[in-house]
Amino acid sequence: MLCTTCNKYLNRPPSLLKGKNNFCNHKCYSVFKSKKWEQENNPRWNGGENIITCLNCSNIFTRKKYGKIESKYCSVNCATNQRDINGEKHWNWKGGKDTRYMRKNAPRPMPNECEICKTPASYFKKGLQYDHDHKTGKFRGWLCLNCNTALGLVKDNTETLKSLIKYLEVNENLF
Repeated sequence: MLCTTCNKYLNRPPSLLKGKNNFCNHKCYSVFKSKKWEQENNPRWNGGENIITCLNCSNIFTRKKYGKIESKYCSVNCATNQRDINGEKHWNWKGGKDTRYMRKNAPRPMPNECEICKTPASYFKKGLQYDHDHKTGKFRGWLCLNCNTALGLVKDNTETLKSLIKYLEVNENLF
């Protein structure tokens, strides 16, 4: 059997010679592949250039075709502008119930500490949590992870919180 690219004799057992193209080394394979996929031989070839409409500004622009089309935007500015779209224009808009959107549009800015326990926001990896009433969806404040979790575990029930305080006061000096 001969190498498909350089026509050298391949000294290999027949079990390793599979298919119609066999190569003596990786370099011959690369040369064959580059010639085979050049221009018109490439199944994605379409005359050398793509005409693309920018997804952000709708400008029409051309890009050279090298197989897969990668560019969807006419410039870096259009690509970054498209990534920065938030709210109703975003393709994955969920009606304003997304936490990132709620945090960005909170009625008051995030303070430097938790509003309940006064722990600094820098103490927590993700900063302070956006706390809201689950019945109405209205913003209540900025809490640390621990305080927000505690409120969630008691399901925002003030009676349960009062019972917890009473329990702690009764059992404070047991030992």
